[in-house]
Amino acid sequence: MIPGMIYLLGMSQQSAQGTSLAVMLLPVGIFATIHYYKNGMVNLKFTAVLIIAFIISSYFGSMLAVNVQGRLLHKIFAILLLVVGLKMFFGK
Repeated sequence: MIPGMIYLLGMSQQSAQGTSLAVMLLPVGIFATIHYYKNGMVNLKFTAVLIIAFIISSYFGSMLAVNVQGRLLHKIFAILLLVVGLKMFFGK
């Protein structure tokens, strides 16, 4: 979603990240979560721990992201996508 907003809509890296978070905040997650939960595929203990970690890391990450120059943030995001993609491609 973020690369699409940058290249197709001309948004800055920071605006694309903020917008994607806003999109996912409620409407995307709630219905999928209910479906997964009904099928026994939600680990509530891990969910609670990850929610706390996500709240803390997203707060500090957003503070960092809005204060980093757009081009540098763009490069950091690209490297992250590349590393994750390579791990998925070559991983087990």
